[in-house]
Amino acid sequence: MKHFTFKKSPASTGLAAIGERPSGEIKLLGRCCGWYTQNAERKFEVWFHKVDTASGGGFKNIRMTARFESEASCREWLKANTEGILQKIELYFLDKE
Repeated sequence: MKHFTFKKSPASTGLAAIGERPSGEIKLLGRCCGWYTQNAERKFEVWFHKVDTASGGGFKNIRMTARFESEASCREWLKANTEGILQKIELYFLDKE
């Protein structure tokens, strides 16, 4: 059974850290297919790269409607719902093999 894994983005230091929100990459089998980030309301959002042959780059970014109170709850939900997401979305991987 496949599960999403995550790579937390390193926190900036100094003035660059002002206003920065926690975020990280979403990976499947070690390949990047999306990201999560905290929005202005301090809720975590999930974004995926979806295959879209009509676009110039071959993909478009889509945002899931679910919002999460914490980074941990966001990650746990993604792990628990990996199979359902894979059935609904044809993921595009930025790091092509």
